[in-house]
Amino acid sequence: MKDTGNYKLHLIHNPEFKSWVQNPTEESNYYWENWLEQNPDQQEAVDKSREFILRLRFNEGALSGDDANLIFKNILSKQKPAPFFNKPLFGIGIWRYAAVLVLAIGFSIVFLKYSNNRTETEQVADNIVYINKTNPKGQRSIISLKDGTKVHLNSNSTLTYSSEFGITDRKIELKGEAYFAVAKDESKPFIVTSGNVSTTALGTEFNVNARNADALKVILIEGKVKVQDKLSDKKPLILMPNQMVAYQAKDGLGPVAELMSANDILWIQGVLKFEDTPFREVIEELENWYGVKIDVQGDSRGLHYSGEFKDQYLTNILESMSFSLGLEYSRSNEYVQLKLKK
Repeated sequence: MKDTGNYKLHLIHNPEFKSWVQNPTEESNYYWENWLEQNPDQQEAVDKSREFILRLRFNEGALSGDDANLIFKNILSKQKPAPFFNKPLFGIGIWRYAAVLVLAIGFSIVFLKYSNNRTETEQVADNIVYINKTNPKGQRSIISLKDGTKVHLNSNSTLTYSSEFGITDRKIELKGEAYFAVAKDESKPFIVTSGNVSTTALGTEFNVNARNADALKVILIEGKVKVQDKLSDKKPLILMPNQMVAYQAKDGLGPVAELMSANDILWIQGVLKFEDTPFREVIEELENWYGVKIDVQGDSRGLHYSGEFKDQYLTNILESMSFSLGLEYSRSNEYVQLKLKK
């Protein structure tokens, strides 16, 4: 058996471990989850080191070196610390397990994965307070609204609603992409507005992709929704389960179509999937997903890419793309350079 005590000292001085505890990311979650699978006997070391770092951070600026050492000794003296990871989770993936729990106990567990940098601001207009919840690139979050609705907010996206939401109405403005699991309330229709398109639901689950307000898409998973172009005199479209509709600024709402695959909503499970996707769209998705800036050198016109990744490091995806497309890449912090071979 490995020396647990030595590992405790090693972990609290490990900058990557400290960064993971204080500011977890998808990449660091993936790394340390796999590390624990390979080193299950170090579970106690991880738990106690993590507790020490969090306590030290909570009292940051108020502790001397002696105080910090005392805290660590007290933590080491505990016999049975509460586990941070439970071994049964690894069989199905810790964060997928957390995503299941969210429906029963809220979003606090998933918060570790998703929303470290989500911002929340308020603004006042016409004596009404509006709340903005924004995820930057590289961050996703699950938001619980007053009415019981759960919202998966994708990266580079913003939700805006009034402080009276759930009391006088249930109206939301979306910029970006979100998946809504709507609580039923027939007296207050749930309305999502994105640009010129409004989507109305009573109790349902649907996805709205409005990253480009001039070309958005609404997908219905459960229940029934009404989709309307506010600038058109045409009757609203009614979507049934597993149907979708696209909107183009120049053409308005297109016809209702059957949903042929679940690719457009796999993001809520931490899955990135590309199927013969234009290279430029792949780059935009990776920039949003990982919060990086990608510079492409070379002519990518006509280039497409296919691949599926769940909770993967960006470097793993770049390696796959490098092999499939014959490109070279380099990375420096949040900057990635891709060079297409001629």
